[in-house]
Amino acid sequence: MPRVLFVDQFAAMGGGQRILLDTVLYFKSQGARCAVALPEKGPFSKLLVENDIPVLFFDLPELTAGRKTLLDQFRYLPAVGAVRNQIQSLAEQWHAEILFCNGPRCTLPVVLAAQKLHLPVISAVHLIFGGKEKAILYWCFNRDCVKAITFCSEAAAKPFQDLPHAKTTLVGNWVSPDFVSEPIVNDARHRFGLAAGQTAVGVVGRISIHKGQRVLIEAMMPIIEDRPDVVLLIAGASDFEDEWEYTDLQNYVKEMGLTKSIRFLGSVEDPISLMDALDILVVPSLWEEPFGLVAVEGMARGLPVVATRSGGLVDIVADGETGILVSKSPEALKMAIERLLDDVRMRDQMGVMGRVRVMEVFSSEPKLKKILELARTWTRKQRAA
Repeated sequence: MPRVLFVDQFAAMGGGQRILLDTVLYFKSQGARCAVALPEKGPFSKLLVENDIPVLFFDLPELTAGRKTLLDQFRYLPAVGAVRNQIQSLAEQWHAEILFCNGPRCTLPVVLAAQKLHLPVISAVHLIFGGKEKAILYWCFNRDCVKAITFCSEAAAKPFQDLPHAKTTLVGNWVSPDFVSEPIVNDARHRFGLAAGQTAVGVVGRISIHKGQRVLIEAMMPIIEDRPDVVLLIAGASDFEDEWEYTDLQNYVKEMGLTKSIRFLGSVEDPISLMDALDILVVPSLWEEPFGLVAVEGMARGLPVVATRSGGLVDIVADGETGILVSKSPEALKMAIERLLDDVRMRDQMGVMGRVRVMEVFSSEPKLKKILELARTWTRKQRAA
């Protein structure tokens, strides 16, 4: 089995880190030797340590979240050589036979280190790229040492569709196995303070102007005025891009006198229980969502999903079957949510079909098996060289 050094650019827990954690734990369960290199300590490194995964550290320059500035470029490019040297040293320390890169900021130094060490690379793409970032990644993916690229969705793969055919590409993320267990609704509703007869609409994810919580609140206000039995649960912490948005939204809801009907839960350690407490999940993304992991997780828990037509979400939610896809407006969200509030039978049918779709399309093991087989293949070739 291979010795793998995984490299990520964040120690916080986002969708990319949850997918990477699944990958590392699956590799380990199959006998691979795994270590993860991170630029700092955080929730992700804590989870890795709890699962007996060695965590190594390297320095990565701090950059602006989201769209990069000219100053970011001046910070990043001169630091690439130093980061490459650190990753090369960590790979040698771990006796790595293959490198797995999980973030765009790491890709260039990982590829340069792999070239120096003559090691194969698997790279994972969790965002939709364009401009200079795409150009740098495209250059990296064309290096001989990069043997395979995994894309979270068709939307993320599209900018790189003219890569050489010799490159192995895998498209599509998955839902973590924990999410496909049977829902436990009554305990979850009690835990989140939902009374009998209340209908819970929820949104789960970091609080950001791009994630659309404000638009959802605007959609929900007239619904709540007409239906006192409906509550909106907003789960998630401040976004690293828009740290003020969480407080602004709380103040907005307070000014409207809706704090009893619109509740802010902050970070939720057990998203599975939260989803089991909901009746409808909404994913109101305003940016082009690279994948939309929370939508898959909601479907896995048997929830109907209302989602905007945004990036990878259109590949996840089967419109009219597992949920409803809408435009990025409060009115469109309002109409879809009201439709589901009025039709319990439709909600139940969509929930059932959502779980079926997750099992058929977003099951983790078939995709993890393919990634592990790629790692095994290139490790064998590396040993034979």
